[in-house]
Amino acid sequence: MMSFLSSFKVVALCYGVFMFGVFLSSEAQLDPSFYNKTCPNVHSIVREVINNVSKTDPRMPASLLRLHFHDCFVQGCDGSLLLNNTATIVSEQQARPNNNSIRGLDVVNQIKTAVENACPGIVSCADILALAAEISSVLDQGPDWKVQLGRRDSLTANITLAQNLPGPSLTLDQLKARFTAQGLNTTDLVALSGAHTFGRARCSLFVGRLYNFSNTGNPDPSLNSSYLQTLRSLCPNGGPGTTVANLDLTTPDTFDKNYYSNLQVHKGLLQSDQELFSTSGADTIDIVNKFSSDQNAFFEAFKASMIKMGNIGVLTGTQGEIRKQCNFINSQSAQLGLYNVASKESSSSEDGMKEKFDSISFQSAINEFLLAIVLCGVVVLGTFPLSSDAQASQLDPSFYRDTCPTVHSIVRDVLRNVSKTDPRILASLMRVHFHDCFVQGCDASILLNDTATIVSEQGAAPNNNSIRGLNVVNDIKTAVEAVCPNTVSCADILALAAEIASVLGGGPDWKVALGRRDSLTANRTLANQNLPAAFFTLPQLTTAFANQGLNITDLVTLSGAHTFGRAQCQFFFARLYNFNGTGNPDPTLDSSYRQILQSQCPIDGSKNTSVVNLDLTTPDTVDNKYYSNLQAQKGLLQSDQELFSTPNASTTAIVNNFSANQTLFFEAFKASMIKMGNIGVLTGTNGEIRKQCNFVNSNSMGLANVASNKESFSENGIGCDGSILLNDTSSIVSEQSAGPNNNSIRGLDVINQIKTAVENACPAVVSCADIVALAAEVSSELANGPSWQVPLGRRDSLTANQTLANQNLPAANFNLTLLISRFANQNLNITDLVALSGAHTIGRAQCRFFSNRLYNFSSSGNPDPTLNTSYLQTLKSICPNDGGSGTNLTNLDLTTPDTFDNNYYSNLQQQNGLLQSDQELWNTTGASTITIVNSFSSNQTLFFEAFKASMIKMGNIGVLTGSQGEIRTQCNFVNGNSSGLATLVTKQSQDNDGRGGGPDWKVALGRRDSAHTFGRAQCQFFFARLYNFNGTGNPDPTLDSSYRQILQSQCPIDGSKNTSVVNLDLTTPDTVDNKYYSNLQAQKGLLQSDQELFSTPNASTTAIVNNFSANQTLFFEAFRASMIKMGNIGVLTGSNGEIRKQCNLVNSNSMGLANVSSNKEFFSEDGMDTKNIENQFLVSKMNNQNATK
Repeated sequence: MMSFLSSFKVVALCYGVFMFGVFLSSEAQLDPSFYNKTCPNVHSIVREVINNVSKTDPRMPASLLRLHFHDCFVQGCDGSLLLNNTATIVSEQQARPNNNSIRGLDVVNQIKTAVENACPGIVSCADILALAAEISSVLDQGPDWKVQLGRRDSLTANITLAQNLPGPSLTLDQLKARFTAQGLNTTDLVALSGAHTFGRARCSLFVGRLYNFSNTGNPDPSLNSSYLQTLRSLCPNGGPGTTVANLDLTTPDTFDKNYYSNLQVHKGLLQSDQELFSTSGADTIDIVNKFSSDQNAFFEAFKASMIKMGNIGVLTGTQGEIRKQCNFINSQSAQLGLYNVASKESSSSEDGMKEKFDSISFQSAINEFLLAIVLCGVVVLGTFPLSSDAQASQLDPSFYRDTCPTVHSIVRDVLRNVSKTDPRILASLMRVHFHDCFVQGCDASILLNDTATIVSEQGAAPNNNSIRGLNVVNDIKTAVEAVCPNTVSCADILALAAEIASVLGGGPDWKVALGRRDSLTANRTLANQNLPAAFFTLPQLTTAFANQGLNITDLVTLSGAHTFGRAQCQFFFARLYNFNGTGNPDPTLDSSYRQILQSQCPIDGSKNTSVVNLDLTTPDTVDNKYYSNLQAQKGLLQSDQELFSTPNASTTAIVNNFSANQTLFFEAFKASMIKMGNIGVLTGTNGEIRKQCNFVNSNSMGLANVASNKESFSENGIGCDGSILLNDTSSIVSEQSAGPNNNSIRGLDVINQIKTAVENACPAVVSCADIVALAAEVSSELANGPSWQVPLGRRDSLTANQTLANQNLPAANFNLTLLISRFANQNLNITDLVALSGAHTIGRAQCRFFSNRLYNFSSSGNPDPTLNTSYLQTLKSICPNDGGSGTNLTNLDLTTPDTFDNNYYSNLQQQNGLLQSDQELWNTTGASTITIVNSFSSNQTLFFEAFKASMIKMGNIGVLTGSQGEIRTQCNFVNGNSSGLATLVTKQSQDNDGRGGGPDWKVALGRRDSAHTFGRAQCQFFFARLYNFNGTGNPDPTLDSSYRQILQSQCPIDGSKNTSVVNLDLTTPDTVDNKYYSNLQAQKGLLQSDQELFSTPNASTTAIVNNFSANQTLFFEAFRASMIKMGNIGVLTGSNGEIRKQCNLVNSNSMGLANVSSNKEFFSEDGMDTKNIENQFLVSKMNNQNATK
């Protein structure tokens, strides 16, 4: 009986581990008819319970709907909110936004009991919450909808994520950020907030609005005065705050549109409600008005948003579990010694939630669980970085059964022969596979040599003097190609070699999943960033493995590969003599073993390249002695010994288990090797099958992703032929480096993105020259300017001409005579000159292009006399005469910098043109251009028509057609030269981190952080700090006085410059470094939110600021980790969400709302981020124009 129970424990644990392992990699399989056969009455069962409860507690429907909302916003709609505290789970119910807010958990338990009686083990708690939300709406006269079903319940909770639930005092920007993080848009925000049409809230959640709004000592000015008095009578100042008030003061228990009508009369109860209507200029106002006037529109939007929210982060299929009791996970919990207690009761949120638990034995169950984790094969913790389930699932051990059936034996024969004379080669090839998979996936990128286009990973610090055996890989490839040409990838050869090396070394064998393809690129930066180092601590190791989707057991298991092989003295030298800079040896190193090592690696460093066995007992055998060595404090590398010697580490128990049981280690090793081998694989048509492992194939060099810069209006050096896009090669001198283009053009990376999108739809059809022409028209239209029919059919040049680019392009310091001459050389007249110069109604320019106008115009030692004096002072504050780099940006149009209109010409009339070449159009005495400027200033339609005509005219300059030129496959290289370039200079985008000098990392698709070490902020965002901090009438006392005076000169008290931008980092504004933290120490943080990190008394953040200020490397490492971490917040994967065709509107656009411009980035000097919109719009535009043509 005990044996059976023990086995049952392991099986149950395996099941639990498996569920947890695949948790993060679901694809939604929800369906309203999911329970039609297994529990057809589930809806009526849930309805009956809620209906009965609501008769005596009319608040309950609103409470249940709130539970569903608070559940979905934390790791998805998975019932995690329902889990109580246990020995292994910290309940989300204790998070600040949930504490004294959520209620109805006891009703959920009642529903679960009723459902279990009818359909045991079928319906998840997550689905019960979703059903309860819909039924609650219907019972209070709201809309109904088809509830998507089939969710499963989580095995975990996350109180940390729960702390980020939207709170009642959030501003509109904060609310939008929280909803956006869940994939919900502005309409979803307004619609779901409408759930406050019923329910209650405690005084403590809004009392600040009544007496001391934003610490001003006054009420919220957006609160209706009579309503304010009503609320004050309910919630006296200094009262207990436990009294509840109706969220909707008119129909508090009815689901209707009155919530929005309340907002219109400033009677929203919570600040987060009223923000939707009272935030000046907000796009939410129109939606509130629409819903207030049209209840059907609200109901339809609410239904759509509830269904959308209900799909967030769902677990389906075999993920998670179907809980038997909603507030505890199933048998895994019981086996681990969790508490068998009654459900939490929460019918009144004011009562709090206190439980008393009786503990039972825990440690023995934990030990069993650790064993079960291993025996279960260490199932994956979610999908792997850079890979999808679909890609991994295309791998198959029988992949080459028909095309190269002898591949395994070919690899084995080569390895066996080499290992007879070089026993180290087995461990070396396993290491190559490991180092390959940790850098952009198992794609053989580590094998690529340096070329003109590829910076090899082999030169990365963790690989240098560490990896070996690449020549053997080439030998294997040659042998395989002789039998199966162009069939087996180098990535698969590495995976096979690792398994065969294990077997030949006396270790386990496993079925190697095959079908990988080889990358076209390498990434030395990621190799330096991702690969674990020999001196890593356990937290660093854990993070490095977690970044690859590998857990603690994988870490300990895969480290066991150090059971054979060697390491050079340099990789552990510090442990012997100067551990962590102490001047002493590592205290975790056995003293006798240390003496042996010191004899092999003397203190003078003379033998730092000598090699020492990683396993001092059986150095060429794969066994479990590695773990026994760790127990005896005889691990060679610090990263090895950390697994056993880190106090209280969970890895210690696993080391002990593997040391005691070699079979256990072998089984875990097989599972972890298979798991690691699935990281970031390329399959199908991704990548290629290399002919030679250390080089990409001859026809694929031009396929690598190369970032370039682009500027749509600097095309015409020798005609509209895409010549500006060409990079430097051995035969081409790029126009991008010409004086007028250098530090001026940007966006070439966007052109490459567009080209990729177009090639996917219409391969080898559309020229890069036509893409540039279309992009110019689309850019005008997106900025509210004119649109026009772009004549198409250009072809791309085979050459570039830097000499002509220097000769023909107009410069920012040209006088009118030179401008007219340059335009006339292109057959463009005076009207074309003035009209096309109007493109400066949008965009930015660096100080260097006009700084002479401010200080030394025409070498006079004085400013340009045609420059407005007040504008001059503004520009001087942005561009100080300090000999700096001149890279600060300012708007070309100071009034409407991101809108295409005629204000550019009005600026010229007021002598507020930024560039000399602009102002010359109006200030040149007697010039014919003055009349045209005046006409365009007074008549925008006239300007638009002239601009369209001039753009079409310019677009016809020097075009190549017919059989001239070519249609490039990659815009920055001609087709014929792409594969044989001797020199390749890749230009980096002007606004990327490469220019900023900061760290790089594996980016999770499109998210950005303000990262205040560079960038700008408008005066309005820190104006109060300068003049009226927290309503005191005085400046912020934490702001350095001299810095304040500088800021006050840039942002005067009259507010006239509130849209001017100021550097976030006053020392190195365009460089990513640690100066931001030094500024905080000097009380020179620009924003209050910045300075708070250092100036808040006794804050834990102060020490971190000090550390980052003193150690830039420490900051960079933390920044990388935090950016990766942030990039994983609330991501939608699989079938969750959608792939939008236009980024600022969902595809279905179900409300029929008009297209609304995207919100500007909070601190962007470049205006709207329209890259993705532009790409899609461009392809659509091309299709339309081709149809017309």
